[in-house]
Amino acid sequence: MSNILKRHGITPRWRHLTDEQITEAIQFYREGWSLAKLGKHFGVANSTICAQLLKHNVPMRQRPGWKK
Repeated sequence: MSNILKRHGITPRWRHLTDEQITEAIQFYREGWSLAKLGKHFGVANSTICAQLLKHNVPMRQRPGWKK
């Protein structure tokens, strides 16, 4: 599947983050970056960023407009 996407000039977004990128993502998230901004910066899905932050015990911020 990834070869077909590459042939058509589409970069898959399901790649993994390096340990260094995870460390940076944690730092940026703590500085206020959104999951969307982090995903775009690192070229991965927002859910990948979220999963890595949770895996590293980073508390998630409540999204604006959401009620508990």
